[in-house]
Amino acid sequence: MLGERIGNVSARLLAASGCAARSFNARVRGVGIAKVVFRLDGKKIKAVKKGSLFSARVNPQKLSLGVHRLVATVTFQASRHAKSRTLRASFQRCGKRLVAPRFTG
Repeated sequence: MLGERIGNVSARLLAASGCAARSFNARVRGVGIAKVVFRLDGKKIKAVKKGSLFSARVNPQKLSLGVHRLVATVTFQASRHAKSRTLRASFQRCGKRLVAPRFTG
C-alpha cells in the first residue's frame, strides 16, 4: 500500500529593505500557499486567502522614523502536510537628508 504523497511547499517574502521613502508592495510568492497574514510592527495589516501572489501595500510615510519590522505568516494547504512558516523583513524610514549648500563664490 502506498503512503500519502507529500507535496513540496515553498514561500518567499519580497519587500523593501534599507531606507524606504515611498510606498511599496510586500509580496509573498510560493507553492501550496493557502493563506498569508501580514503584520507590521506586530499589528495585523492584511490577510490574503486567494491568488498565487499574496501582497500588502506598505506606506512608510505614515510611520515614525526608525526601523520597522514586517512579518508574513504563511499557512500552507492542508493537503500538503506542512507547518506554517514565518517570514521576516525589516526596513527603515529615514529622515530627510541634509545637503550642504553650494556657494558660488
